[in-house]
Amino acid sequence: MKPHLLAAALALVTTLPLQAQTPVATTRAADGPAVVVRAEQVAQVIAQARAAYDASNPKNPNVRLPIIEGTPYTLNLEYRIGKAPAGIHPNHAELMVVLDGAATITTGGSLVNARTLNDITITATDITGGAGRHIAKGDIVVVPEGTAHMLTPDAGGPLVIATVYMPRAGAWAAPAPGGRGVAPKLN
Repeated sequence: MKPHLLAAALALVTTLPLQAQTPVATTRAADGPAVVVRAEQVAQVIAQARAAYDASNPKNPNVRLPIIEGTPYTLNLEYRIGKAPAGIHPNHAELMVVLDGAATITTGGSLVNARTLNDITITATDITGGAGRHIAKGDIVVVPEGTAHMLTPDAGGPLVIATVYMPRAGAWAAPAPGGRGVAPKLN
């Protein structure tokens, strides 16, 4: 696991007041509001997810456990053995950090057999017309709000990712006229 990648995801939530915590996975510094999640704690959550996975239930090949809970963000650990349902988050972008394993992420296109799951997610059985890209340990993915996406782990091992939904808020989140603008610069 690359600690600096998880730190990037955590930077999104460290300035927020925490309303609820998962004790095994979060530690609050005595001298400040930052939340520090140690590699050992992430390993504990991964072990919990592995233990919670039920191989006898092929309809649910994935386990999701919170790492940090804080409004409006929750950092989750997702342990995926099989293809997850496709989804769209109409008002949230989703940040994913691949902690272990590899997968194909399909983005764009249209959802097949879509239904509203909750106030954040529209789920579906598949995507038609999307584009697939391979992702692996250490990769970071940002799926913009309103974008269909689906993950299919590679055969031979689980995909372990940390995810956070980022609600659209304020003028900075408004799409540029005619699209999302220029591609982000990576340093």
